[in-house]
Parts: sequence; C-alpha cells; structure tokens
Amino acid sequence: ITWAGDLQHQSVLQKWEDRGLSLRFPDGAEFVDPQPESYNHFTNVFAYHKESKTVFNDDCISKWSGCLIRTGLHFHPSMKSVGLYPTASAPLQFKQWMKKMLDDWDFENLCTAHNSNLIGGAHQAVADLLHRTEKELDELSARNAAK
Repeated sequence: ITWAGDLQHQSVLQKWEDRGLSLRFPDGAEFVDPQPESYNHFTNVFAYHKESKTVFNDDCISKWSGCLIRTGLHFHPSMKSVGLYPTASAPLQFKQWMKKMLDDWDFENLCTAHNSNLIGGAHQAVADLLHRTEKELDELSARNAAK
C-alpha cells in the first residue's frame, strides 16, 4: 500500500469519531517505515468501534490457539527486538500507551490479524497480557539504556 499524507495527524485520527470509530497508533514504535519491513509488524492502527465494543488491530496483538506458541494473547515477537524504538523510553511509552487505551476504551472483543479473534472478555485479556509483559518491557528499557 502506498500511503499518502500523515495518517497520524489529529485531523485524520478524528475523522470518524462522530461515527463511533476511534483510531490510535501505539507510542514508542515506528508506524510509517518499520524496519526491517519483512519482520517488524509490531505497530499498527488500533481501531475501536464503540457500538460493537470491538478493537481491531493487525499484528501488534495476536490471539494464538494450538500452534507453536502458547495459546492466548501475545504481542508480536518483534517487540523484543526491532518492534519498539531502541531507546530506554520506548518500551515505557508503549506500556503507558496500552494502559491509556485500556482506560479509555470499553471494549469486549478483539479482532486480530492472525489465527483467531477474541469475542467477549477481550478488555481483561489485554490487561492481563500487558501485566504479563510489564517486566519484559521494563527489562527491554534497561537493556536499551545500557547501549
């Protein structure tokens, strides 16, 4: 897809608010030109449809069931390497962004790009995912600070 314009500009993000659709991009990660393109699928647009209480996202959060990865919600594996900016602040910015999203959006369902979706209980499941990975994000921040 060839992008045109600044998708992260407030005028674009608010374009569909009156129709019940909110859009957000995670903090701490590159959206416009993630590198390497073949692997860094961490960041995406998170879209919240208020009426259906559904969040749509592509790759940042995935729900796996019965594959090589433990069943459940997971952040994209590139979070541990190239998904977030290689700074001490990026993992902490992402963590705070996730917390704000959880505070602001009252969702029940999560549509993901791969393997499966979560219908019902998604808000708590995403909160649990963040809680499970907080230590990992803090450790990534410390590793980046030591570089």
